[in-house]
Amino acid sequence: MPRIQISLLEVLARKRLKMAELSRRTGIAYSTINNFANERIERVDLKTLARICSTLDCQPGDLLECVPDGEVRADEEERSVKVEVSR
Repeated sequence: MPRIQISLLEVLARKRLKMAELSRRTGIAYSTINNFANERIERVDLKTLARICSTLDCQPGDLLECVPDGEVRADEEERSVKVEVSR
């Protein structure tokens, strides 16, 4: 089954912005931003997504991508390697 890949951490890194600052600028709770960034959500509130996109000057497609079953994006593979090495 395809899944939605969330790229908020990558977008924040490109814009040199921390999750705490995004939380402050959007008025969205830090825990919500953190859960969104770390893909611990099952639903996306459109108002929340709109506030994040407005603040980051991006489109929803910059943050969300549908990844076919069994496919791994290059940046996701790199992230999983870093996690394995740091354990």
